Amino acid sequence: MYAAFGDNKVAPWYAVSSNYKTNPIGNLMHNGYYTETGRTGASNITFEYDLKELVPGLKSTTYAGFNLFNSIRIGKAEDYIAYIATPGKTDAGLDTIRLSKVHDGVDMAGQAKLHDYYSQRFVVYENLSYEKSWNVHSIQAGLTYYIGKSTRNGIEEPQRQQNAVFNGVYSFKDRYVFQGMLNYAGTYSFDKGKRYALFPAAGLSWVISEEGFFKALKGIDYLKIRAEGGILGYESFLAPFYYLDRWGVNSSGTAFGPYSTGQWFGSNTDNSVYRTTPSRIGNPDLTWEKRKEFNIGIDGLFLKRRLSAEVNYYNNVRDGIISQLANTVPLVVGISGSRPWYNYNKTRYYGLEMALQYTDRIGDIRFSAGGNATVQNSKILKWDEPSYRFGYQSRVGRPVDALWGQTYTGKFATDAETGIVPQIYDEELKAGDLKYLDRNGDGIVDDNDQAQIGYGSPRLIYALNLKLAFRNLELTVIGNGRAFYKIPFTNKYFWNGWGDNNYSDFVKENIGGQYPRLTYYKVNNNFVASDFWLRDGGFFKIQNVELAYNVPVRLGNIIAARGFRVYVRGANVLTFSKIREVDPESVNSGITSYPLFRTFSGGVKLTF
Repeated sequence: MYAAFGDNKVAPWYAVSSNYKTNPIGNLMHNGYYTETGRTGASNITFEYDLKELVPGLKSTTYAGFNLFNSIRIGKAEDYIAYIATPGKTDAGLDTIRLSKVHDGVDMAGQAKLHDYYSQRFVVYENLSYEKSWNVHSIQAGLTYYIGKSTRNGIEEPQRQQNAVFNGVYSFKDRYVFQGMLNYAGTYSFDKGKRYALFPAAGLSWVISEEGFFKALKGIDYLKIRAEGGILGYESFLAPFYYLDRWGVNSSGTAFGPYSTGQWFGSNTDNSVYRTTPSRIGNPDLTWEKRKEFNIGIDGLFLKRRLSAEVNYYNNVRDGIISQLANTVPLVVGISGSRPWYNYNKTRYYGLEMALQYTDRIGDIRFSAGGNATVQNSKILKWDEPSYRFGYQSRVGRPVDALWGQTYTGKFATDAETGIVPQIYDEELKAGDLKYLDRNGDGIVDDNDQAQIGYGSPRLIYALNLKLAFRNLELTVIGNGRAFYKIPFTNKYFWNGWGDNNYSDFVKENIGGQYPRLTYYKVNNNFVASDFWLRDGGFFKIQNVELAYNVPVRLGNIIAARGFRVYVRGANVLTFSKIREVDPESVNSGITSYPLFRTFSGGVKLTF
C-alpha cells in the first residue's frame, strides 16, 4: 500500500508487527536477490611402495592433497519500507494511526558483489608400516608424519598443524596383545615454547578363552579382557594467538587540559581524541588441553556363539580446559573484558556401557533380540567461579550438566503470607504466586538460595532391538529410551502466559493447578529458574518398525529380478512418557523448532 501520511509517497510500504518484523510479500517482492556461483577444485596424489627389497614387511604410503573452494554472490541487497501501524486517538478524540519505521527501504540501481568467500587446504602425509610374524609372535608398527595448512576468509594467517605418530602392536599367540602409541603434535595456536607436546597411549588385552585351563569350561566360546589408557591433546577454541596481547583503537578518549568549554579535566565525548585500549591480555603459558582417558572392558561369546556380551567402564578427565577467568581474575585488576585465557577448568566424565545380543533359530523361525545401555555421570573438579558464601552454591563436585535454581515449596495461600519471607524478584506478590525455600535462613529469598535442582542429561541411555523372521516374512522393531534426568519446561508453550499471547493450551488448562497465578503482566518471581518448571524427562520410544516380505526368487524371475522385497515402515511410532504435552525427545519441536513427525511408508525394493 502507499501511505499518504508516511515519509515516502512513491514507494509502497508493508505492515509488520512487534512480534513479526518481516513481511512475507515484502520479502518476495522487494528484498533483493543474488546469484551464487561456487567453484570447487580438488587434487590428490598417492604413492605406495613395497620396500620388501630393503626390509621384508616394510611399506610406504605418501599422500599429497590440495583442495580449493570459492563462492561469489552477485545481486542486489535491497530492502523494503515497513512500519508498525498502531491505532490510536488524538487529543480531540479522532482516530489516528501512529507509525514506527522498522525497515528504511534500500534501492540499488545495479548489481554488486554481495559476498566473496574462499578456502584452501594443503596436506602432506607419509606413512611407513611394518609387519612381521614368526612362530607365536606378531608385530605391527607404523610411523606417520602429517603436515597441514589451511587458509580461508576471516583468519589472521593460515592455520598450520604437524603430527608425528608412532604406533605399535605386539601379539603373543594371539592371546596376549600389547599396543602403544606416541603422538608428537604441534599447532600454530600457542606460543613457540608451548606449540608441541607428546601424547602417549597404551593398551593391553588378554584372550582368556585361549588359556588351557579355560577350555574345559562349558558355554563360554570366547572371552577377552582389555584395558586402554592415554592422553589426548585438544585445541578447545577456534581463535588462535590467545598468547598474544591484542589492542584496539577508538576515538572516545578524554582530553586533559584546557578545552573549548574550559574543562580542565577534559571532555568524555571528544571524538578527536584517540586512544589505545587492550581488547585481550595474552597468556604465553597457554597450551594444549589434555584429555586423560582410561577404559577397561570384557567381550564375550557364549552358548555356541549365539549370545554376545560386552561391558565397558570408562573414566575421562579433561584437564586444563581453556577458559577466560571471569571470576578468578576480579574486576579490580582493571582488565574486565580483556582478561587473559588460562588452562584452568577441569572436569571428569565416567560411566558404564553394556551390550547384549542373542541370535538363534527354531525350525523356520529365526530371531534376534538384544539391547545396549549406557549409565553415565560427570563431575566438575575445578572451575572458574566466584567465592560463594555457602557451600551448596559451588559448582565444584557437582555434575557438569547440573541445573541450578530455586527450590519450590508451594504457592502463597494468602496475600499476607507473601510478606513473611520476602522474595526479591518482584515488588509485590499475591496469593497464587510461587513460594521458594529460604535455604540459608537469612529471612529473604534471593539468588543466594539457589542450589542444584537436577541434571539435564539422562543418567541412563538405552536401546532395544528385535528381529523375527518366518520363512520370507520379517519383522524388525527398534526402540530407544532415556531415564533419570529433568527437562525444563521453559519454552513458549509453558511460559507464554502473560500479555496478549495467552494461546497455550497448557496455560489455559492449568491455571490454579500446575500454573502460577494468571496475570496480564509478567510476574518475574514465577519465572525464575526453579524445580517447579522441571519434569521427569524419561521416555521410551518404539522408534522404527518394519514389516517386510521377500518374494521368492522364482516369482521375481517374472520381471527378471534377483531380489524382490515388499515392506511397510513406521518411524517415531509410539512414545511412553509422563510428559504428554510435548515430545520428550525434543520439547521444543513444533514450538520453537521443526517438529518431529510420526511417519508411515511402504515400498518395493528390486534387485537386478
